[in-house]
Amino acid sequence: MPISPFTKPPCSPSNLVALMQSRGLIIPDIQRAERHIATVGYYRLMGYGKHFFDNQSQRFHAGITYDHLWETYKFDRKLRLLTLDAIERIEVAMRTAVSNTMSMTHGAHWFMDASVFDSPDDRNAFCVALRRAFSGKKNEISIHFYCKYDYPDLPPSWMAMECISMGSWSRALGKLKQTEQKRIASSLRINYASLVSWAHTFSWIRNVCAHHGILWNRINMYPPKTPPPAMGYPSIAGKENSYFATAVISYGLLKLIVTQSTWADRLEELFAEFPLVKIADMGFAADWKSDPFWA
Repeated sequence: MPISPFTKPPCSPSNLVALMQSRGLIIPDIQRAERHIATVGYYRLMGYGKHFFDNQSQRFHAGITYDHLWETYKFDRKLRLLTLDAIERIEVAMRTAVSNTMSMTHGAHWFMDASVFDSPDDRNAFCVALRRAFSGKKNEISIHFYCKYDYPDLPPSWMAMECISMGSWSRALGKLKQTEQKRIASSLRINYASLVSWAHTFSWIRNVCAHHGILWNRINMYPPKTPPPAMGYPSIAGKENSYFATAVISYGLLKLIVTQSTWADRLEELFAEFPLVKIADMGFAADWKSDPFWA
């Protein structure tokens, strides 16, 4: 495809609403749409509009109204918050399992032992990430540690895991020896392949949510491994890239972490609140809640 310079001029909210109308979008309340575009942005809103848009004809599908876009936008915002609520609990439980298991087996500074990693380079990469997290000694944990101790140059695992990003520790988890991964996974009552895969999935989804990205029908860049049948999870085969797969692994872990989790009920309530959003586009069957897994 030939490359050409960008020449499109910026447009006012009223001009952008007129553009959407010219492409077949039904907009009963013009002022409301202009107000939303002024506060949310046309480009963000059209991120949802693409689902209802035909690129070949450059027109919206017949019968699509502005509410289809706006309701999907509001639904996605609430879905991100609900997803972050699950991931917060899962992330804390996962990193605690990593820290507790490895510390009790190899000591408080297990991450400085190259023998627990696949290679010395993997150990070095994780330690570099830790030193970067503690550089400057500006956070409370750094101040607490470095005011009292001068050796070793990194805090113990239970402090370190509170400061490092989910992306960093999930990558380190994937670089641990398989025997270590199995030990950690056992403490969470899942298998080690699921642990490593799902940690990457949750890290990616967390970043999408934290940066207000589109979530509801997004293709998962780090699709989770299908849970083994013995784990009792619904099959996600063929749906690994969908939000359904995210929901399955999220609720499966929540049931192990939280006593009587209501997360699936809140997801069902969210679906009911936004009937214009088709859950089939997210990988859910109409009778998804009838599976005993969601009870």
